[in-house]
Amino acid sequence: MKYAAVQGISSGCELLSHKLLLADQKPSLSLRALFAMGRDVDALAEFTILKDGLTLVNNSSAEEDAEATQKLIHAGITHLNQATFRISDDLFIRVDSIILHSKELIEVKAGSKTKEVYLFDLAFQEYLLRKISMRNSTFSLILRNSSYITGMPWSEALKKIDVTERVNALLNDEKFTGMIDSILSKSGQPPSPIFSKSCKKCTFSRDCWSHIENPSFGIPRVSDKQMAKIIELGTFDISKVPDEILTPTQLVHKHNISDNCISISKAQLSTDLENIRFPVAHLDFEAFNLPFHPAHGVKTCEMVPFQSSIHIEHICGEVSHHEYLCSHSFDDRLGLAQHLVATLADASTILTWNVSFERRMLQHLANTFPELSEELEAIILKLVDLEPIVRKNVSHFGFKGSYSLKSVAPTLCPSFDYDDLDVDNGNEANGAYSLLVRGLIPNDQISQVRTNLLKYCQRDTQATLAIHRYLRASIKEVKV
Repeated sequence: MKYAAVQGISSGCELLSHKLLLADQKPSLSLRALFAMGRDVDALAEFTILKDGLTLVNNSSAEEDAEATQKLIHAGITHLNQATFRISDDLFIRVDSIILHSKELIEVKAGSKTKEVYLFDLAFQEYLLRKISMRNSTFSLILRNSSYITGMPWSEALKKIDVTERVNALLNDEKFTGMIDSILSKSGQPPSPIFSKSCKKCTFSRDCWSHIENPSFGIPRVSDKQMAKIIELGTFDISKVPDEILTPTQLVHKHNISDNCISISKAQLSTDLENIRFPVAHLDFEAFNLPFHPAHGVKTCEMVPFQSSIHIEHICGEVSHHEYLCSHSFDDRLGLAQHLVATLADASTILTWNVSFERRMLQHLANTFPELSEELEAIILKLVDLEPIVRKNVSHFGFKGSYSLKSVAPTLCPSFDYDDLDVDNGNEANGAYSLLVRGLIPNDQISQVRTNLLKYCQRDTQATLAIHRYLRASIKEVKV
């Protein structure tokens, strides 16, 4: 309940809360991993900053948890972790920590910076507690210390931040409290959808706006001011948005979409492609992050590579595929590094999509294994980013303003897609491997999850291979 309500409040859309409450599908791998990360930080907070509190063990029902909480309060316990309170017959709220004698409510989060959604969460809890005459005067967040490195004392892993003033401001905001009341009212009819920037990344946006061919929330880098004007004018389809409120780049995007424009700067593209020498390797990494990585020397939530896919194309057109997926049972980064060195030694150019990520993963391995640093840094020197080459030379209405690999590859190569994959994005890959490492994937599913990871990473290098071939064919005016 709390998650759905806070997500709706954060996005300003009551319908999102409504849909999340009704959703019966299993949480995604990435969401399950996010919850697991939160539990890790909760446990460490209870071991360190909140060690003076009594931590309740959750029972089989919220009702039993609430009864256990009340028994401890009546017994004189004033600092409780994971306490549950009954707000009404069928509404309960669990708080990370509450100190009754000092009237302090504490929320533990896995982030390292104060986010607005964290404040919404605290204010939501306090608003409900006040319905049962429990009023706190101090509000705090416990967050990760972003400079923490595994091996340092646990006492340095977390930090406590006072956010009382900001939470009180929300509690005094009638719009905020009114939205909570509306979400809790549970009326039979679903709320109306709210058109906003948040729709662009919302899971349910297609359900809400399927009647609009090209919603204007898809305009690249649309500002709050621009969106306010779009809403004021009711120009929810990009074709209706007035030219004068758009930037030059956004205007190009609008006309590309409206006129189904496709353009390729063949002369410049030809020059850019000349710098790509065969054999060409297409490289993609997947990485995961844990709040407290088991290997010493790893920074909190640092992205750590666990998988690579490499397609190598020779001048004759011959293609070979090479992949490596680390064991989830032990630190297998050395095996990954050795595989990269052996596989990429003879490549003249190594193509990536978003070179900064691949460079960072290679540098991580070079720093971790000094004995391979020279070979890994030689690989870094051969990296070439394909994305800016496409961005500079190819304009296509099918991209819909996005130059992500999942927008570009299916548009330029219509037979290419990600629809058949169970793991189909980097967040899901991160979540899947994190759950494997934590031992949270059932034994009878481990093999399939690892297969799904291999298929996804392979698809990304198949994508850059297909795009590179399309670009080469386009400058020769060869039909592809």
